[in-house]
Amino acid sequence: MLFELKNSRLKNTNRIFVILFSLFIIYLVFFLKLDITRYRSVQQIWNLGHVFLFIGFSYLIIKTVFKRSQFSVYTQFAVISISSVLLGILIEYLQTFTGRDKSSYDVLLDWVGAYIGFVIFSYALVKASRLARISFRAGVVILTFLSLIPMLNIVIDDIQQRKQFPILIANESVREFSRFQTNNARLNFVVNNSDKPKLLRIDFSPGQYPTANLGYFNQNWSDYRYLSFEVFSPIPISSLNVRIHDQRHELSGYRYQDRFNHSIQLSSGWNKIKISLAKVKKAPLNRDMNMHKINKLMFFKVKLRKPFYLLFSPIKLEK
Repeated sequence: MLFELKNSRLKNTNRIFVILFSLFIIYLVFFLKLDITRYRSVQQIWNLGHVFLFIGFSYLIIKTVFKRSQFSVYTQFAVISISSVLLGILIEYLQTFTGRDKSSYDVLLDWVGAYIGFVIFSYALVKASRLARISFRAGVVILTFLSLIPMLNIVIDDIQQRKQFPILIANESVREFSRFQTNNARLNFVVNNSDKPKLLRIDFSPGQYPTANLGYFNQNWSDYRYLSFEVFSPIPISSLNVRIHDQRHELSGYRYQDRFNHSIQLSSGWNKIKISLAKVKKAPLNRDMNMHKINKLMFFKVKLRKPFYLLFSPIKLEK
């Protein structure tokens, strides 16, 4: 009797710990205000909180709903998988109200966490056939590895980006595309036979503001005088809009007068572009831009009616 009482207390303690740990992870992942966008590697590690959170979710489902259930291991796994995906989608939607973006990758991490929790805690899996146990455990290993590949690529590119700086885009690897966010725009590399072996091609699709938004780089531009690159236009007369802003701009409501806005008129062929960072610094109304905390460099078109593309040489800062 005493043993059963101690065992019951231990189980209750474990449940309380898992619940409190899950609430702590929810607070860290969704509500704690930290500026981690500058360091993508830290951001990716931070996202692993989704995995730990849904390990806890899986544990709670197994210990409550399926504790004495006669459902097969496959039925239980299907219920946990579907519920974790639906909950993950709901969390991503609710997250938009806290100022964060939705991410399908986070939903994948949620499911991976639920899968890991199921393999660790499932009673049904322990009683299942040897083949089922091996299959589920092998599936966890394979799925975990595959789901971490995008994260690994970003960590590698984050390291490479720091080595390349003051080059913002070197046109060396497709991993560099992860530094961009796009809207009605597609990125690709094309090979050129001249002295520019690789060129960044941005295809703008028709729309109000098709945009290629470069947002992951060393934010300290204070030691440099120019932003420079070459851009190829396939038609005689075209334009390219460039926008640069700092962290404060995002906190103050993205006001038009609080950033650097510039429209570049392009001629057919190659155009050498050199933007003065002194002008960038003085661009916001009634203040100087913080050149130690530049957040975004954006290339976009306005009210584009037909598909249009531009080619870019490496984009860099110069002294």
